[in-house]
Amino acid sequence: MAVIVPNGSPNLGLRAYSDPVIFRDDRVLKTLLKKEIRYIPQSVNYFQLVQTEIKVHMRKEVADWMVEVCEDQQAPAEIFCLAMNYFDRFLSVCVIGSSQLQLLGAVCLLVAWKVREHAPLSASRLVDYSDNNLTLLDIMEWEVLLLSKLEWDMSSVIALDFVEHIIQRIQRLNLGLNGDLIRANAETVITMCASHHMFSPLAPSHVAAACVLTTLRQMVEGPISNLIRDTPSPSSCSSGASTTSSPSKLRPLDLEHVLDEVERITQIEKVHIREVMDQVELLTRAAFQPSPMSSPLPKRVPPKQSKATDEERKDWDPISNSTSHATPTKVLDVARNY
Repeated sequence: MAVIVPNGSPNLGLRAYSDPVIFRDDRVLKTLLKKEIRYIPQSVNYFQLVQTEIKVHMRKEVADWMVEVCEDQQAPAEIFCLAMNYFDRFLSVCVIGSSQLQLLGAVCLLVAWKVREHAPLSASRLVDYSDNNLTLLDIMEWEVLLLSKLEWDMSSVIALDFVEHIIQRIQRLNLGLNGDLIRANAETVITMCASHHMFSPLAPSHVAAACVLTTLRQMVEGPISNLIRDTPSPSSCSSGASTTSSPSKLRPLDLEHVLDEVERITQIEKVHIREVMDQVELLTRAAFQPSPMSSPLPKRVPPKQSKATDEERKDWDPISNSTSHATPTKVLDVARNY
């Protein structure tokens, strides 16, 4: 039987349809919530507690390079997010030198591609992306090292895995929500969070819930919603779903109802969701309105399941780290330019 491929780039993957058997079954969501704790980095602040040479800015530089690889390959955002999960988990258990950080990033991408993409990314292509700073032998050896250090447990639960579960359930509230728009915007914001070290110790469900609700909060407050709304994801574009329609105007009371529903289905207290939402909003403001003279960065207390330390919170300053002064046009561009 012939397979009909829609028009467009052959490298773009297709988004699977929302299977109600999976995304409306509470047992699947409960399994994800139960498993996610296994995939949070073991060391809360591996920059100080584990690593001797690796610094926060080095992680950002390698993450930027990984974003560029994913963008050039037109990979879905989940590849980058999964690779960053491997990256942080590895650094929390194994000491490496700063000169080996790009090699680790390349290997994380290699494995993430094998786990979640239909066609793997070749090691030789990664050598090319590194301007021949890496070798095939190093990549193959470090792939085995990565797998052994993570105990071959590579089916990580990431924040993107929760998005569709949350959207399917909040749409039952009959608030006229645009699921495609929420999905695309939440994917954008989650990718930004994966690029930032402050969010790596948080449970993926916290990040997913906060990003979905931050998207909805922009429909109430609207200060940066236009910028986020106009940022399509590669996977959503490939599926043909429209993400440019105007969002429904929500009332604050509607947002509170959604927050209650998210608390019920995820068992995350609202106070913790709000705390992560505030962190996410600071990051999005830094990305889309990068003005150092804007509001000062308030202190945030991490949620209960967060493993963030005081030292990490002091290091976190998305506003001062922002260098982009133009509106990004792709999900992974946004992650690189916060």
